[in-house]
Amino acid sequence: MNEQLTMTERLKAKVRRAGAKGRPASELDARDDVDHATGRMTWKQIVVDRENGRYREQATYRDTSEFVFPPKDELLSEHRGRGSAKSKK
Repeated sequence: MNEQLTMTERLKAKVRRAGAKGRPASELDARDDVDHATGRMTWKQIVVDRENGRYREQATYRDTSEFVFPPKDELLSEHRGRGSAKSKK
């Protein structure tokens, strides 16, 4: 019997301003992930900065630190059609 245990890392954080209601002012999600095209481990970081209206995302391969795709830094208002921004059917 062959068994394999793989441990991964994940960091999630939310910033809320005192007395503010609704969504957090900013959110961070940084985690180990797998690039399904290559099967290689990646480190993926997503930052949603609602105070400044920015969306940032980048992923690098764990073994070489090369970017999986060009880093994204765009206006939050223009971030549509991907991930949780996809329209519901």
